[in-house]
Amino acid sequence: MDITQLYHAQHAFFQTNETKSLSFRLLQLNKLEHLILSNQTALVSALRQDLNKSPTEAQLTEFNIVLEEIKFAKTHLASWMAPKKVNTPFPALWRGKSRVQRQAYGVALIIAPWNFPVQLSLAPLVGAIAGGNCAVIKPSPLAKHTHDLLIKLINEAFPAHYIQAVALTDAECDTLLACPWQVAFFTGSTRVGKHVLTQLAAHLTPTTLELGGKSPCIIDETADIAKAAKHIVWAKFLNAGQVCIAPDFILVHHKMAATLQAALIEAIKHYFGENPKTSADYGRIINDAHYQRLLHLLEHASVAHGGRHDDQTRYIEPTLLDHVRWSDPIMQDEIFGPLLPILMYENNSDIITPLLQKPSPLAFYVFSKNRAFIKTLMQSLPFGSAAINTCLLQYTNLNLPFGGVGQSGMGRYHGKYSFETFTYQQSYYERYRFPDITLHHPPYTQRKTKWLQRLLGL
Repeated sequence: MDITQLYHAQHAFFQTNETKSLSFRLLQLNKLEHLILSNQTALVSALRQDLNKSPTEAQLTEFNIVLEEIKFAKTHLASWMAPKKVNTPFPALWRGKSRVQRQAYGVALIIAPWNFPVQLSLAPLVGAIAGGNCAVIKPSPLAKHTHDLLIKLINEAFPAHYIQAVALTDAECDTLLACPWQVAFFTGSTRVGKHVLTQLAAHLTPTTLELGGKSPCIIDETADIAKAAKHIVWAKFLNAGQVCIAPDFILVHHKMAATLQAALIEAIKHYFGENPKTSADYGRIINDAHYQRLLHLLEHASVAHGGRHDDQTRYIEPTLLDHVRWSDPIMQDEIFGPLLPILMYENNSDIITPLLQKPSPLAFYVFSKNRAFIKTLMQSLPFGSAAINTCLLQYTNLNLPFGGVGQSGMGRYHGKYSFETFTYQQSYYERYRFPDITLHHPPYTQRKTKWLQRLLGL
């Protein structure tokens, strides 16, 4: 069926109310869990072909996160679905009760990116299922092998009128966006996110945008440099730097710059060897267009370490860049690759002033033992999420909402926040049958008005 027919089939199924029961939602979450557990070998192979991901990296960054989301949702779903009693004001609404309950939107659209094609297709789906929705998923065709496998597995596991994965090129995406989805979830670039939001606005579709940005990593003179270097190298060069919350650049106190650079080089060699090209744990760039974009940035930069590359395999070595200025080309947009610029600062204003002039990042990292310094940065700068003395790990806590602000996105998900993203608050007030007080009904006699003023405290 075409996209319009698919949308109407899912909308009709949603209106049967079958998706809304707790038992149905738990059954579908179990199906999704089984899909992942029984197909990990095939998924690892697809991820290796698309991004050269190692099995361990795939397990940590693709499968485990989704499986934890499913486990968390199954544990808490009954509580999330239960109506919540709220205070009923006295005396204005005396003899009644008030409740809030979260309801499914209807048919959800999920558009996933290529950098974590399994996780970022299926983690939002957990929220859609837990919320009681139907869903259409568009995986990214750039991760071709994973894209094709996901479509096959999802469409074998679920009926089309409930959940369906579709194969569309980016050029065909406007057909998808033209449908009146009840809720939408997009992960990708800010540029494409703006287009998606514009198209979905025609139907006033509530939309979550998980975008990106230039996530800073601040290192002051009190930081443990050796430990900081290990965390930064792992986070920056995971998936060959193709991570939306990777440290995009380092801003280090000038007294620690040389020590940091040496520690970063040591950590790179420790993790990936003298020649990272031969490491089984180091990824590749997704396609030629992104590879050439990164090489263009590299051509206009000063290389302190690394810089080697191979056109045939789209390999770019973990690379450190020095003598970087805020006006350089590499500092204008998110890098999304294994190039790490290092800038220096002397005082707090050298950090806060330029960062306030940049779009708000998705993530923010600080390495410091100075609590006052950390507090100043946290209070002065906007960002989606932060980690102190580590990187990326804030993303893995399902009790924390994840999302951006401003140019880095809107809306939150993970854990309960995924459930809330795919549901809306429905409120109701129920009046007890007796006594039936109607002082607030006309005609408004002088006596009624007097009693109303007493009851309302006027």
